[in-house]
Amino acid sequence: MNPADSLRIVSALAQVPGVRPSGLALAFAIGRELGMGIDALTRMPESDVCRHLGWDASQARSFREFLEQPLDRFEVLASRGIRVTTQLDALQSGWSARLPSTPWLFFRGDLDLLNQPAIGFSGSRDAIDEAIDMSRRIAIEAINHGMSVVSGGARGVDLSAHAAALDAGGTTVVIVPQGLDTWWAPPSLADPANRGRLLVVSADLPWAPWTTVSAMQRNRAIVDLSDVMTIPQAGITGGSHSTGMFALRQQRDLWVADLGDAAPGNQLLLKRGAQPIPMMDGMPDIARMRAPRPTAPAQQPLF
Repeated sequence: MNPADSLRIVSALAQVPGVRPSGLALAFAIGRELGMGIDALTRMPESDVCRHLGWDASQARSFREFLEQPLDRFEVLASRGIRVTTQLDALQSGWSARLPSTPWLFFRGDLDLLNQPAIGFSGSRDAIDEAIDMSRRIAIEAINHGMSVVSGGARGVDLSAHAAALDAGGTTVVIVPQGLDTWWAPPSLADPANRGRLLVVSADLPWAPWTTVSAMQRNRAIVDLSDVMTIPQAGITGGSHSTGMFALRQQRDLWVADLGDAAPGNQLLLKRGAQPIPMMDGMPDIARMRAPRPTAPAQQPLF
């Protein structure tokens, strides 16, 4: 299917009143098992759409109305390199299992980057120099170990990690809390030389503005899409602290820079179960951070 048509169909789905993304994701997963494509929804009778997606008749009618949006708008988005993949697509294998409640991802770049082992970053926008330096060193070592860098594209820790990954000849994934058509790459990421090594993704409609809700969802997606999760610097409250606590609740290994009194938010996460980033010869020990968590020995019966 041509990219503009896919964008129009998914955009119509996203605008239906009362739609729950998790419900659509489940319906799409079932549809994928049946060999359905996203275009099949446009050919279904209204009653079948209602039954498959769990909608009422008014929602099905709204979907049909949104499908009548002029294609020109979506052709412009497609001409800017914006694409969409859904839980129905064969292309989704790199993210569907990790984001099972996400029905689609809009993206610009090489979607195959989501199939690479990844190290995630979350951190303060106004990070201290020690945290910025740690971010760069972690990113460079991760690239040297065949990993991709995943973060949120914000200034400070995020941008330092993205840029270091690209400077080291590696790849990076930017998850943005807004639509791709409202996000502008900072100069360190916008270099045409990065083409093919930079993927930008969002679950939001391409024209959607930044929102706090999307930022929180973005932070959780960074954790879910990463094999290793790091926080070079967090506040005692705020987005990075919440991201760290989410990772710990998910029983994920969380690696935090031990910067002493200079980063009290880091100390708080360390007290709550995060692990200090291990070092070897002055560089982060990525091999140790990637190693599986040791399992506790089975209890032996007393008698």
